[in-house]
Amino acid sequence: MPAPTSLEQRPLLVIPTTGLRSLREVVAATSPADPRAAVAAWLAEELDRAAVAAPERLPPRVVTMHAQVSYRDDVTDHI
Repeated sequence: MPAPTSLEQRPLLVIPTTGLRSLREVVAATSPADPRAAVAAWLAEELDRAAVAAPERLPPRVVTMHAQVSYRDDVTDHI
């Protein structure tokens, strides 16, 4: 789990309505006794602060679940 940061330091989070439903189901399915409960709580917190949009209204540079992307490492210039 990532180190805690203040809300001001966290990047903008935009989630499509379809992804939000799926991720909320993951949180709901995690019991307090589950060893991953802390991760589920962190996920719930992130979902609470996310901007939610219809899939067709997402900004073009938003990467969603199940998307395929290519990126370039700015240090090594590898793709």
